Amino acid sequence: MATPQLEDIQIDFLMLADHAEVLNGKLYVMGGAYDRKRVHDLTKPINVVLALGIVVPWHLANEEHPVNLVIEDQDGTSLLQSSASVNVGRPPNAVKGQVFRAMFCVAADILLPRLGTYRVVLSCRSAQKAVSFIAHNDSI
Repeated sequence: MATPQLEDIQIDFLMLADHAEVLNGKLYVMGGAYDRKRVHDLTKPINVVLALGIVVPWHLANEEHPVNLVIEDQDGTSLLQSSASVNVGRPPNAVKGQVFRAMFCVAADILLPRLGTYRVVLSCRSAQKAVSFIAHNDSI
């Protein structure tokens, strides 16, 4: 049975982490996939680190694709907006029809207006993925 061809870009993963980096095509994560962030002082920014992976099909390689990242509060108010582009090339040994994964890490210091739920939304072309976290000040 033939594997179906990927028609459009897909967001493979989006993860919050304490630290993340991509080296030699591998993702290294410490303190990853959390959904609760302890905030000691709302007057000081917190560090948010994101690890993300985007899968690009063969026919969309070697093209620029806009990537948008938004961090918003529970009311949908944007705290951070960032845009970039991804262009995945085909290496000389690529097999026609294969897909390519591009991995990135993004770190930002953001000032949260209050405790509560926040959402991180990543989009590229028609693909979108979101993760959320709860900012709290209790010891749990």
